[in-house]
Amino acid sequence: MEIIIGVATLIIATFGIWIMIQQKKLSDKQLKLSHFDKYYKLFSVSEDFIVKILMGWVTVEECTEYFKQMNEAEYLFSPELDEFITKIHSYGLELAELKSNIEVYARNLDNLSEQNRQERKHYIAKKSVLLKSIPPLRDELKMRFESFLSIK
Repeated sequence: MEIIIGVATLIIATFGIWIMIQQKKLSDKQLKLSHFDKYYKLFSVSEDFIVKILMGWVTVEECTEYFKQMNEAEYLFSPELDEFITKIHSYGLELAELKSNIEVYARNLDNLSEQNRQERKHYIAKKSVLLKSIPPLRDELKMRFESFLSIK
């Protein structure tokens, strides 16, 4: 009889542990699901910002707005994701500055001195190099957000 009671106790304890593990998994999924909309919005805003960068139309104001939106949800970020968001913002600022410099020279293109023409060419070349380094950012963005956007 004691053996039956001991086995029954062991089965009940095992079942209790299994229930506890299932509750923990469910709790983790609920937490992830509750943050899903927030992460998706941040992912979407970041993707749109990268597209603007790739098109070369980003402005300093848009960079500021992007960084502001990301900082509002900073509590959701891991240090690696925060670093990546800063990297995207930096590309945007650098491109906006190059665009601004190129536009200054474009206003008086016919009256530019040789030195100014060379500076303009330098900015255009630098913009081209920067734009070539950006496309992998979209893939990296998807990879960085993948764990936050999967409900598994």
